[in-house]
Amino acid sequence: MISKFLNFTHTEMTAVAKQAHCVAWIDYQSGCRTLWIARAPDFKPIFITSTSDQKNQSIQCVKISESAYYLAYTLEKILPDGSIDSLLHIVDLNSMQAIQTLPNINQWIFNESKHQLLYVTNQHLNVLMTQSLHHQTQTPVWHFSGNIKHLVMHELQQKLAVCYDKSNHKILSIIYLDPIQAIWISDSFDEDIEPVWSPDGKSLAFIRKEYESFDGWAALPDSDSSAYSIMVFDDQACQLTSIWNSDQLSVKGQSSQEGYRPLSWLDNQQLIFCHEGEQWEHLQHVDITKKECTAMTSGFFLVRDFAACPETQMVFLINNKTHRSHYSLEVIRKGTIDSQLTQKLQSELADRLAFSVQILGKQSRYIVFLSASQSMSTEITLYDMTENQLIFPRRLTPHFKSLDFDRLVAIKSFETKLIAKDHIESYAQILEPQGIGQCPAIIYLHDGPGKQSLLSFQPSLEMSFHYALCQYLAHKGFMVLNLNYRGSSGYSREFREAQYRAWYGASEYNDLLAASKWLLKNPLLKHKKIGLLGKGWGGYLAALGLARDSQLFHAGVDMHGFHHFPRLFRTSSKFTHSNNNTLSSYKEESVSRDMACAQLALENSPWDQLQNWMSPVLLIYSEQNEQALLEEGKHLNYKLKQQGVQVESYIFIGEHECFIYQASWEKLTVLTHEFFKKTLST
Repeated sequence: MISKFLNFTHTEMTAVAKQAHCVAWIDYQSGCRTLWIARAPDFKPIFITSTSDQKNQSIQCVKISESAYYLAYTLEKILPDGSIDSLLHIVDLNSMQAIQTLPNINQWIFNESKHQLLYVTNQHLNVLMTQSLHHQTQTPVWHFSGNIKHLVMHELQQKLAVCYDKSNHKILSIIYLDPIQAIWISDSFDEDIEPVWSPDGKSLAFIRKEYESFDGWAALPDSDSSAYSIMVFDDQACQLTSIWNSDQLSVKGQSSQEGYRPLSWLDNQQLIFCHEGEQWEHLQHVDITKKECTAMTSGFFLVRDFAACPETQMVFLINNKTHRSHYSLEVIRKGTIDSQLTQKLQSELADRLAFSVQILGKQSRYIVFLSASQSMSTEITLYDMTENQLIFPRRLTPHFKSLDFDRLVAIKSFETKLIAKDHIESYAQILEPQGIGQCPAIIYLHDGPGKQSLLSFQPSLEMSFHYALCQYLAHKGFMVLNLNYRGSSGYSREFREAQYRAWYGASEYNDLLAASKWLLKNPLLKHKKIGLLGKGWGGYLAALGLARDSQLFHAGVDMHGFHHFPRLFRTSSKFTHSNNNTLSSYKEESVSRDMACAQLALENSPWDQLQNWMSPVLLIYSEQNEQALLEEGKHLNYKLKQQGVQVESYIFIGEHECFIYQASWEKLTVLTHEFFKKTLST
């Protein structure tokens, strides 16, 4: 039964050729990852390689050269001590032969016209190397005084933008390859990130984030108040100009909404980017000569992903205009929404959600994206702009399996809006078993907090597994409510950065109470039995519910949860490095203020009300978790047992916080179902 839910095929990653109609992707199924490529016009999949988690291996970081001459991917192996050994494989796509393998490569990029690979090794993070793709010739290009993090190549002009870190400062430079020389663009304490070359290679645009002295206690999760600018470096005039900045706006920082919204060139004079100025993440257009910025989209929705094609002046974007939890494609052509093409795309996709759009080759003949639905797992999808049809390459692979949850047991699924006692609206998806009468309920709380639960599979493999787990529990006779509490992605900035969240007041707990109130009014709820299931930040909320309201929440599964904020601030890098700022207590100028903030953080931690915790709990952690978080589970396990609470625990040996083994997902599903069966169904 479990295999019907967990053995789905999931497309994890796609890579496209900029100048050719060739695409690569990785499919995951039952612990195996398979790398495929496909070419126009039929896009029939061609097998490249596969790995299995039983061999502690996985395929990562796939790239295709601009004209699809070469493909590169890393094969990672997890060693017994938990460290990762990686090997970069390079394939000649014309002969379909492996031509090079390089160990421990950190960053790399093709210089296809010279048949070279530019790369940085893990052992020498400050050395940029070049490797001939058909010979064993290796040559140092440049030595940096920091760790190289990002490489952006312009092949026609034979130059490279390099982002690197030095003493927690992000620096940008340009390396000219013929002849070899370098210039540094960064001239301030600010951080320079996301460089992108103009189509003609004469200008380099990037984002400059202003340095800001940060008050750690006020730094709520997934928030950013640092002002930033759009900068353009004219390579011919050697001149740096600020084109746009957020400093004068009410919302200064970059958004932490889920999705991919890169700074992009629409042509050699126009840039597009996203900003969350009016509560919602919207597409902006700026002319670099006139320095005029105008909004390309507006309204009560957000742009989740977009891709631009300079040759056709077209922008393909994914938004949730029709519904907060439904993401669909929209097309802008020369600044205006192409209603006819947009309607055609949305009609073809029907109930499928779209994510992570890219443009394949020149002239926008094909677009590539991921699509998914309630019963169809995430898969690579192409749309042929000439033939006006969808293409699903994965369905032509030998291992393809379709899913249909509806045939297993009838489930009614719908969404609802919740109103908390402080009048804030939150959102939930409901899975109701049909034909069995009354049943207990489980509230699922996602990690993040800046993620979003959907009535669908998702681009994230982990979120897709959690969705399948919720479906399994519903088919086993539990009503499941997936709660998007304040702080979740997919909604307005006001909701995502709501006041008094987390250690500052745990205001998102009001959304959990609103969800329980909705369930208690549902006539299908049996004996008022409600359980909580949460991971990470969701685990924190689950533990908070069991500590504050055990009479309301009768059992809980807490995966990798947080229970004592002041202790975590002192010991966990997960918190001390949040937003690249320090949240460790007793490091501000005022010790008395720190003590007051630490007390407030403790009061909004589950630990502060353990004496009220009576409900049984299953604590789940991974052995390769950060030690401070693993200690949290140990502390809670010991303390609750001391006061007579029924505690079960399970540590996944050799596992990480985000599971990497199929067997772990299967074990988690069994543990969760059996625990709730014991505690809620009897």
